[in-house]
Amino acid sequence: MMGLCRERAWVLAAGCLVPACLWAQPAELQNATPVQTEEILVRPGQDWSGNLQAPEGDGQHVALWLEARLHLEGSKGGGCNWLLRIFIDDQALSETFARPRLLNKPPFFDFADGKYHFSWFRRAYSAWMTMFADTYEVDTAGTGQDTGFLFDLSDYVQPGQAFGLRIEYAQPNLPSVLKKDAPLAVRNIVVGTLSAEVVQQLREKALSGDGGSRQVDIQVSVDPDEPPGEQPYEIAWAGRVEDPPAQVSFEDLTGWQATTFGNAEVSVTASRAERIWREQVAKVSVGECSNFLLELTPPEPILIPANADAVNCWVRSSYRQGTGNTPAELTVTVADSRGVCVDLNCGLLRGNYWEMRQGIARAERLGKLRPPLYFHSLTLTSGKLAKPTTTYLESLAFFKRERRPYASPAKIGPPTFPTTEDNMLPPAPEGCTVTVQQSEDDHGATFISTSPEGTLRYTVQPADGGLSDVTAQFGEGPVF
Repeated sequence: MMGLCRERAWVLAAGCLVPACLWAQPAELQNATPVQTEEILVRPGQDWSGNLQAPEGDGQHVALWLEARLHLEGSKGGGCNWLLRIFIDDQALSETFARPRLLNKPPFFDFADGKYHFSWFRRAYSAWMTMFADTYEVDTAGTGQDTGFLFDLSDYVQPGQAFGLRIEYAQPNLPSVLKKDAPLAVRNIVVGTLSAEVVQQLREKALSGDGGSRQVDIQVSVDPDEPPGEQPYEIAWAGRVEDPPAQVSFEDLTGWQATTFGNAEVSVTASRAERIWREQVAKVSVGECSNFLLELTPPEPILIPANADAVNCWVRSSYRQGTGNTPAELTVTVADSRGVCVDLNCGLLRGNYWEMRQGIARAERLGKLRPPLYFHSLTLTSGKLAKPTTTYLESLAFFKRERRPYASPAKIGPPTFPTTEDNMLPPAPEGCTVTVQQSEDDHGATFISTSPEGTLRYTVQPADGGLSDVTAQFGEGPVF
């Protein structure tokens, strides 16, 4: 099942003008308004930006079309990299693979006769894959539209709304690596609208073009032969309780739906082998694959606090460095009363123990949501897995962060003897010498400070391993 969320969006920007081109656009795009028909060249540090007005259209999704490539003389699509970074109102746009914002091609593609398997979007760069070519008519990835991008912007821009659009060169060191001028070429920027039905059709077509989606049967009962695992000792010994309390738990998987994309064998089962707060959790097992994506959706949207801006997720993965596995990325999706969604990215799962991953939503995104708010879904994505992997999901707690400035500590008073004003111990005064003598048994030492007032000796004779091994004597006085 595809998610109920109304999907996200994407944007552009660039630098200097070159000869004009005729612009093309998908036939599905309605109310099309050309923004930039001539080719623009974006170089590192030379963004292109503009202020746009989304077309009117009740119930429509605002959409964006553009063509982009890395301009390299003589290249016909023999290389690619994530270079096209798009902003809407200064928000970098990211992909959600289970509910693609990129509507005209699959989320992943094979390159160099299957030697490489890439995603069109990479979160590490917040950028879209761009082909190296001196023409827009390349089909290296086999999509038929390698340089064309159709984005659904509905989570960022509503019909009739004004918004800012900016395009950035995502990897500014690339020209120096290539040892030549390599601008990002963009043309035929068009903003328009798509009906919700067309968006859904395009999304399903894009996903089916990459192997499609399939439902995973969830095993809601724990295997009776599985022994219960121990609660982490850090929690058991300290008597910790869950705080803040979770609105979402994976203890009861009845009615949940699991949708997977890609070529991985995925299973979702109830388990008690690893526990933290509850008697059982969700166990996600993934076999060897070139990539996988799993979306978990509750039986019904789960109400969360209307002022929530963060989520804590208790999770345990089996990732180990050096196994050839790509760490999975965890994303929690929140929906508002209209179905508009915001992703809270909880980062890469690199641990091999229970950890609390936190996702935070930017205030600019949250400000566009209309309460009440609901937990919509949890998504796990990963690239190549050379060995099977397991992830345990315990619970999600949504909350409002209470961010306060650090308290200023009270000023420390003037130091007392023997500490000086610069908080250092004083140096030896004039006429004072410090020497060290080794003990006769070679197991200790005496530190001797000689001054006109007398001689101070500290003797260290290791025996019990405590302060009792240290004695002091001034002059011919008693030994302490």
